[in-house]
Amino acid sequence: MPIQQVRSAPVAAKPHAGPSAADLKTATQLKGNILEVLKRVRFGQPLSAADAPKTNAKGEWRAPNGDRLIRVALSTPPPGMMDGMTTVGLVNPKTNQFYQGTFGGIAGLRQFHGPLALPGTNFKAKTFNAKDIEALTAAANVGAQGNHAIPSKTTILNALGTYEFHKLIKYSTKAPAASDVLKKVPLKKDNHPDGYAYTGLVLKSGKVVIQRSGGIAGLSQYSQPIDVTRLPK
Repeated sequence: MPIQQVRSAPVAAKPHAGPSAADLKTATQLKGNILEVLKRVRFGQPLSAADAPKTNAKGEWRAPNGDRLIRVALSTPPPGMMDGMTTVGLVNPKTNQFYQGTFGGIAGLRQFHGPLALPGTNFKAKTFNAKDIEALTAAANVGAQGNHAIPSKTTILNALGTYEFHKLIKYSTKAPAASDVLKKVPLKKDNHPDGYAYTGLVLKSGKVVIQRSGGIAGLSQYSQPIDVTRLPK
């Protein structure tokens, strides 16, 4: 009697649940932990381009080895200071280390130091996809006490002007989800009847969508999310 092979049905992959509660809590503590380290550190020469973190075509921060990084806003220029500096921490949740990045100034400075160990930080997961990093970035920039890291009106306007100068702003009718918007920052109005009013929609990811409303058609349009801490040159 011939033997029949019985093929088992493929087992459906378990859906990824996102970061654990423990890792989200760790993310809320990143800014404080980074600032404690920076109090004790004196930097030397900045990293070379080959050894520094970079963003890819999707705007994701990556370490030189390709690991995804959590972007933590540390400081932004005070309102009215157009040539001020912005400082960020870029945390690798796989190694529990971070880079410090400094951007801005009249010369458009962009330099990095690190990586540095981050005591008190211990992410439990071993792998992190893009959605995980987005959620951890949101948690890191909201904080345990709900103190939102909101860029100032001046910072957003400066970024918008730079992106417009390089013709990198693209508008469409697709609005970001309301649940993704932390705050709306009124920016400016065109000084003519058919002009636009501009608003910065600060997202949980730390990026900003520019909403322009009005014009001849009286419609609202939305830009792609832009990184106001990393400006094109």
